[in-house]
Amino acid sequence: MYKSMMAGFLIALGGYVNLKVGGVLGAFLFSLGLLSVIAFKTPLYTGIVSNLESYNYPRNMCKVLVYNCIGAAMLGLLFYGGSSDSAINVLAKLDKNLFSIMLDSFICGSCVSIAVKSQSKLMTIMAVAVFILAGGEHCVADVFYFMSVGTLPITFILTVVVGNTLGGIVFSNITK
Repeated sequence: MYKSMMAGFLIALGGYVNLKVGGVLGAFLFSLGLLSVIAFKTPLYTGIVSNLESYNYPRNMCKVLVYNCIGAAMLGLLFYGGSSDSAINVLAKLDKNLFSIMLDSFICGSCVSIAVKSQSKLMTIMAVAVFILAGGEHCVADVFYFMSVGTLPITFILTVVVGNTLGGIVFSNITK
């Protein structure tokens, strides 16, 4: 499951760049994480959730998610105590209500499915930038973000996991 941890680390790396640079450029640079996951063929929960065959292996999907989160958390802990502006932006996520979190994570799940299934680097970059600029929530990236400020709101993360999963499932069923 080291590859799953690496996928989480790569997504966190994209999140790190997004926190450091911010804005439109940060959103586009975040795609480095997903492009790296695809290039190195590391299993990422939000990438495999749109593959309907994955549902034959629920235990494996759960392991991938857990190890993705461990990889992301590791980088989050290394970044802990970063800029106060970053902390304010991350903690502002907690002001969202559950419906908004679910909707934002559904959009992200759909965009990640587009990015992974498109087999086009440009489409991957655009899909990632869209979900970042739209305020999308990505379960693995959010583990990084929250660990970087020293907290892990489990209800928030679980809501994002559900939304990412539903976004991936709906997208897969529409496009099959």
